[in-house]
Amino acid sequence: MVFVSSKKMKIWAFIFLIPYVYGGMTGRVSKCEANRAMICKGLYNETRFPNKKEHRSQDDAISDLNQYKALISTGCAQHLRLFLCATFIPMCTILEEHILPCRSLCYDVKGKCEKILLKYVGLEWPNQLACAQYPETSSGKLCIGDVKPTEAATQKVAVSPNKRTKVNDNQVITLQCDKTTKINFKKIIHDNKVCTRSVSQDILRKLCNSEQTCEFQLKHVADKVKQPSGCVPGKVGSSSIKYTCVAEHHNIKQVVLKYGQDENIYCKSPSRHISILGADFKDDTCVTPNAFCSVSQSCTGKKNCVLWANDHYLPSQCKGENMKLSVSYACVKSSNEEEMVEEFLDGAGIELKCAVGKSLSIVRAEYVSLCQSKEIHCAVDVHCGKKNSCLLLETNLDSVKCSEGRSKVRIRYICT
Repeated sequence: MVFVSSKKMKIWAFIFLIPYVYGGMTGRVSKCEANRAMICKGLYNETRFPNKKEHRSQDDAISDLNQYKALISTGCAQHLRLFLCATFIPMCTILEEHILPCRSLCYDVKGKCEKILLKYVGLEWPNQLACAQYPETSSGKLCIGDVKPTEAATQKVAVSPNKRTKVNDNQVITLQCDKTTKINFKKIIHDNKVCTRSVSQDILRKLCNSEQTCEFQLKHVADKVKQPSGCVPGKVGSSSIKYTCVAEHHNIKQVVLKYGQDENIYCKSPSRHISILGADFKDDTCVTPNAFCSVSQSCTGKKNCVLWANDHYLPSQCKGENMKLSVSYACVKSSNEEEMVEEFLDGAGIELKCAVGKSLSIVRAEYVSLCQSKEIHCAVDVHCGKKNSCLLLETNLDSVKCSEGRSKVRIRYICT
């Protein structure tokens, strides 16, 4: 539901759902037009341009907005769709100024979705969605979607690698490495010794090691079976933590292609396959979040593949000869674990499952009939990677479904 918040004008909230009718008012620079963005259907019927992102037309804004379809399909935040629509496809109201999302709404969706965004498309939270640009409700400005922060989300701290940092019970702690490295958790030291240090370290290493980003609170170390009885959530107390970022793979390779160029990448050894670590398709003014998933879909799990630096291979609103494609990858040794293959019809659903104590590692997911280029690998990896079992339904794959009809999907995975 769309709701408008203002400290001074809450009594008028219902008015701003009424679209502006052109003709009886003066001083308007543009008319209302029908909201044609499929992502925003059901939220409000009309919009008006230009928007605050300098999109002169709705078509330009829809092109930008559609790049977040895959993120929306993950269900990472309840109000993500509302936040993005209010940003790119502003609601048409009787006011001349567009009503932006509230800053609290931005922080709410960012806190829930930025980790998924990093895994899904290899990008950090984009500057075009920086929360500082949105109004606070305390300012008296009208805004959409005032979300009251939960107690757990009131304090966040990003811990830098190689730096001993003090943290406490009230904080949400984030560890993060770059695209080519993974977390190696070193140590935690509890000030009041209420929890056993070695147990806490084992828990956090299992949670964070080999991840690119890891978010937790100290309550996660308060294991009632392994820790002393006094070590309970909320009473772990002030602690110091430290971690490093290490290269997960040796011999990381880098390919940089100018717009229009192509190159074949491959693994010489028959016992290894390609693992895409990072991919950017950008210039000084434009970057597409599609690059990581598009390149991963083409190459991950294969012995060799061809990279193409153009906007046909990498669907994007970014076009022009200044664009460059940068890809980092490694040749990964195939696991000794038995590789399993599951096939199902798109829309039918399937469950991937490992034995107790083991977790899913997705080697490759792809359509084998129609829609072979669809980015289903990213969708499956986000929903199932590192879980013990995973149920894939049509709703999970909404952003990468075949429009041509039902098609067979093949998933290769191992249990580690």
